[in-house]
Amino acid sequence: EGLFFAQLFCPLAETRDTDQLPKQPAPRFLDFRPPYLRSPYPMKPSAIAGVFFKEEGVDLIDCSSGGNSSTQQLTPFPGYQAQSSARIKSEAEVSTGAVGLITEPAQAEKILEDGEAEVILLAGELLRNQYWPIHAQTELDGAATWPSQYKRVAELRKSQMPGP
Repeated sequence: EGLFFAQLFCPLAETRDTDQLPKQPAPRFLDFRPPYLRSPYPMKPSAIAGVFFKEEGVDLIDCSSGGNSSTQQLTPFPGYQAQSSARIKSEAEVSTGAVGLITEPAQAEKILEDGEAEVILLAGELLRNQYWPIHAQTELDGAATWPSQYKRVAELRKSQMPGP
């Protein structure tokens, strides 16, 4: 745990660097990746770190283990880091963002409905499918409202799709 707290120094210093903050109040998000290369999070130190960050004015913590180290010991499954998000949220009483193989709209919606996180943060899925939010809205609500800058593309795609 000593190494863990020593490695909190840089993110804590960043949260205290008020010269970099906008003049108008804005939400403060922190992409917090514990120094441990295993998943799920080592919960006790991570929850304590969440308390530190909350006290420093961080509004939301992105709960990601990074997933980009070849030495990381991960056994990923759909939503595998949402439980860590929920626990940090509960124990540190800070808002969190869930990550970790969140690929299906219903899965994302369930994480939000169950209170495991305030936001869903998509990374790899958005790289694979840039229209994921529109597809998710269609799946969950039965229809989607395309942003105005995409309406022409949507109309072209619709006209090119084979009819029933």
